Amino acid sequence: MIRSLRTGVSGLKSHQVRMDVISNNIANVNTTAFKRGRAAFNELLGQTLLGVGRTAGGRGINPAYVGLGVSVGSIDVNFAQGALENTGVATDLGINGDGFFVVRGGDRIYLTRAGNFTINRFGELVTNSGLQVQGWAFDENGELQSAALEDVRVPFSATAPPKQTENIYVRGNLNAEASTQDPVSLTISSDDPFYPTFTFQVERNDIYEWTGSIIDENGQVIATDIQITFDEDWNISSMSSSDSGVTITEIPASDPDDPSTFQLTVNNYDPDGSGSIAPFPISFTFEPLSSSSPANPIGLELQEIGEKVTISTVVYDAQGKDSSVILEFTRINSLENGDPQDEWALRILDRGGQPLHTGYLAKLIYDTQGTLTEIRAVDGSLIDDLSGDGELTLPVSLDFNGDGLDETFTLNLAGADDALTQYAGSTTATVRDQDGRPPGSLIGFSINQEGIVELNFSNGYQQKNLSAGPRVR
Repeated sequence: MIRSLRTGVSGLKSHQVRMDVISNNIANVNTTAFKRGRAAFNELLGQTLLGVGRTAGGRGINPAYVGLGVSVGSIDVNFAQGALENTGVATDLGINGDGFFVVRGGDRIYLTRAGNFTINRFGELVTNSGLQVQGWAFDENGELQSAALEDVRVPFSATAPPKQTENIYVRGNLNAEASTQDPVSLTISSDDPFYPTFTFQVERNDIYEWTGSIIDENGQVIATDIQITFDEDWNISSMSSSDSGVTITEIPASDPDDPSTFQLTVNNYDPDGSGSIAPFPISFTFEPLSSSSPANPIGLELQEIGEKVTISTVVYDAQGKDSSVILEFTRINSLENGDPQDEWALRILDRGGQPLHTGYLAKLIYDTQGTLTEIRAVDGSLIDDLSGDGELTLPVSLDFNGDGLDETFTLNLAGADDALTQYAGSTTATVRDQDGRPPGSLIGFSINQEGIVELNFSNGYQQKNLSAGPRVR
């Protein structure tokens, strides 16, 4: 009888433990990262009352065995993945899969699945009991350093250093139907007060090279094949003509560094073309633009010829000071005009529209398919083409912030997947990106799905700080 009571009591005790485990599971239904337990029973060692035997007839007899009760064999923790919930709190973390958060209390290290962390007044990520969350730091190159663990901390006074603009990426389209705006007719004055006004009709050969003819008021072409070359300041640097009836004289300036004056003479000018007036010489003087009142300053007008496209961007120097610059593309040659190729000339202006350099920086050469194939210098020398890595870039050194020092950056006009095209239709050219930035102050932080603490700065820069992800797997 006593043995029967003891057996029953063992069952009561074991089931009491199981009920305790179930009660604990229910009590912790809202406990962060709680893992439910499960009680497992073992049968106690029983007593054999009768062993295996045989009857007189030779049949077998099963043993007689009586159990002595039950005990709790184990209480297991079920580590199955629970449901993750979005709390809207940046420091609430959850582990999806195996692993634990590592936290520190003094010199002791603990493991936890509970990720309801907060930031204390020192900027440290801590548990609700004040234990400091541990993580690995990133080096200056953004590489994770899996060395000694350290406290995860958000540096509230952190600043992001500025970055000088090194690359400007220009993409979109330049309208293939943009006009070169030449030939163009200019009004010029002769040195003869009786015949003061003539028309100078010129056509562009290259950026600074033009061919012209002079026409009088009666429509007579009195001089042809006048070849004019300008310098980068649009002063005439050379003038010649194959017309035998024309004489061109260069008058050097007193200072050899200053541009010359050129005088073009039509040797036998017949005003009405009838011979009723004896032909006489008539001259045209072309003075440098730096003169107080230059005669026939044709460079002033010709430098504006060609349809223009302007786009602007902000660039940064090494100290993070911003400057606005304007990229100006001028259509200078067109296949439809009978020119040998499609060309645009490029220069860079300040925010007020004033050039940051003399002349033009480069020429963009397009093929018949509207693909940018080459970047050439003004003198025609090759700067870059598509024979290398598929990119077309132009190195630029300019003082765009006015400090007397040149800042260097690369103008990227074509990449492996896209480029500044020239198709008929709208002009959509734009600066897609530039990689400079001003200094920035910390405006917030976030923890991504990999457990990496990312600092967000006012200049748009994002810096990886520490990784607080699971450490034990």
